[in-house]
Amino acid sequence: MVAPGLTVKDRLQVLLPENKDNFYQSFILVDSAMWQDLLQAKIAVTNWHNLAPINENYGPKVMKKGPESDEAFVRRVLSDFGNANNILIINDEAHHCHRPSQDEEKSEKEKATIWISGIDRIHNARGVLKAYDLTATPFKPTGKNNQGEQLFTWIVSDFGLNDAIESGLVKTPKVAVRDDSTIGADFKSKLFHIYPEVKEDLNRRAEPHEGLPDLVKNAVNILGGDWLKEKEKWGKQNPPRETPPVMIMICNRTETAARLEYSFVNGYFAIDELGDKKGLIRIDQDALDKIEADEEEKLDKSKQDLVKMERDKFNTVGKKDRAGESVQCVIGVNMLSEGWDARTVTHILGLRAFTSQLLCEQVIGRGLRRISYDVNEETGRYDAEYVTVFGVPFTFLPVEQEEGTTKTEKPKTKIEPIQERKDLKIEWPHVLRVEYKLNYFLDLDWERLEKLTLSPEDAPTIVEVAPVIDGKPKFDQLTEIDLNKLAEEHRLQKIKLQSAVRLHEQFGKNWEGDPGSHISQLMQIYDEFLISSKLDIKVPIFAGTEKLKNIVIALNSQKIVNHIGNFIRSSSKEAPALILDPVRPVRSTATAMMWWTSKPTQPVKKSQISHIVIDSGWEKVGLEFERNRIPGLISWVKNDHLGFEIFYLWQGQIKTYYPDYIIKFENNRHLILEIKGQITEQDKAKWQAAKEWVNAVNANGSFGTWEFKVLDDPKNLFEVVK
Repeated sequence: MVAPGLTVKDRLQVLLPENKDNFYQSFILVDSAMWQDLLQAKIAVTNWHNLAPINENYGPKVMKKGPESDEAFVRRVLSDFGNANNILIINDEAHHCHRPSQDEEKSEKEKATIWISGIDRIHNARGVLKAYDLTATPFKPTGKNNQGEQLFTWIVSDFGLNDAIESGLVKTPKVAVRDDSTIGADFKSKLFHIYPEVKEDLNRRAEPHEGLPDLVKNAVNILGGDWLKEKEKWGKQNPPRETPPVMIMICNRTETAARLEYSFVNGYFAIDELGDKKGLIRIDQDALDKIEADEEEKLDKSKQDLVKMERDKFNTVGKKDRAGESVQCVIGVNMLSEGWDARTVTHILGLRAFTSQLLCEQVIGRGLRRISYDVNEETGRYDAEYVTVFGVPFTFLPVEQEEGTTKTEKPKTKIEPIQERKDLKIEWPHVLRVEYKLNYFLDLDWERLEKLTLSPEDAPTIVEVAPVIDGKPKFDQLTEIDLNKLAEEHRLQKIKLQSAVRLHEQFGKNWEGDPGSHISQLMQIYDEFLISSKLDIKVPIFAGTEKLKNIVIALNSQKIVNHIGNFIRSSSKEAPALILDPVRPVRSTATAMMWWTSKPTQPVKKSQISHIVIDSGWEKVGLEFERNRIPGLISWVKNDHLGFEIFYLWQGQIKTYYPDYIIKFENNRHLILEIKGQITEQDKAKWQAAKEWVNAVNANGSFGTWEFKVLDDPKNLFEVVK
């Protein structure tokens, strides 16, 4: 049996007859005669990593002895099999085991090549009777949308996820189908797919103490409130469940996971129980992957033991008298290990991009293992068990594309930096944020503060969830999850104090003095803002309006914190300070990614990037830079897949602004040029952030001179850029 990693390999130990917990006896899978036959069999469980040639750099032992014969390979990999030639192979998680194709990612192609090549060598040396591929996702992970997934052509038996759900062999997922916030074009709940709404905030290198978007915070509170009810229900059972229900969260990056953990531990969510450090675990997936691949020697010795302890705790979640028995909240990045067999998962939150069917099913699958396999004597079936899911936009059963429906692919142009054009390179600082020193006593001009508008429709307070059966939500089985009780328990006074503390965390060492005095000032500012004309809460006029206002404030507390914090910083008279990305403090056109487009393009000569993509008629401005009619112009670049970004605040939410062009002139002068016809209030917020960015970069003095200008009419180009 071949497994994709140590976690699955460990789980497969129950298929060894000598294991005291073997499934043959636990689930009465064989009779006594078959059991005796099983005892005569030689069974080996190994990782795909062990199928690599010994002269390649896989695993801890690297030997350079020249090519290894197929027979020598078999004797090494199947050392207990002697000269046996009646070999049966079972590939678990077999979507990793196939002939690789060109559209796969490099790591997946590498894994598939080693795995299938190893089986080929066993077959060449001894002959393989049969190879059985077992997987819940029998298609290649191409990274494309569901329509692009291709089912394996050698499927002979299918007992899919829908069959498993309908038969009760696994839990039934319940998804958010409706809520009481503003309805989008697809009529789905905001909590059905969270990431697109918050990706600009989550997809940046933020500090752990930085507050999470309100939609994320409210999703955690709503899902956490439902988790708490489930925990209370488990405690009232007779006898009570021995381990708690588990909530898992899958994040897009390490920084998001750290922000979640910080908010839990410091009590910024409404469910204090989930912040209990004994029951909270954040997974370092990169380190775990190295352990999974028997590559722990790549980790520092001090980290190896820590990661192994973490792995043991993670792999025993929900198991009595094991390291993970008290775990009730798991925070992971991108994905949790294949084969993770925790049965007590009741809630899942997805905070990452989901670009394929495989990703959705893998995340959902982490919570589908049943807790109990006891048959209900009255029905003769298993009782229904559920897992509630927010943020994972899954649909079941990928559809194999019919022949003849493939559209002709349009010709594509490769857009890339031309390294020979070094003299045209443009560099810029990658600014994470701009900070200011603050006076001990804050002196604020409230007239300069922009108005913040909030509405009950901005954030859901009631979410309706429905079980998904046969790939469709069952609306006749809707249940409600209500946040009103949580919002009431989150009293306004507590919100004010937490918001003042969060504001103080934003300023850090830039505000010297007594923290207690600072927080007292911030609470006064917060109070003054709530009753000022600068906060517009749009609530209907009816009994309970004041209570509804408090709920709106509670559900939008991070927007208010961001709005006030930005106002306080902008009131500083001190020189700005740049906080640069510690990993890549400077970016340039030379390090831009290569990409392909089917849009119209034009090759260019005065840019280090090979082409300009023609998105609209405004691109004639870019082509004008090619002509020698602008004095002092050295090079230019359109900010397309370039990575030049400026963070700004709009209505209390952190957004990302991508200006249109950067132009480099003589004397190390740079112009950021924005091209805009109709101007909105949000555009003004972007441009204010760009001007602040320019002032801070110029004050730093290490990156030349920068300007920011807006072009509202192509006829004015020469006047604007001169």
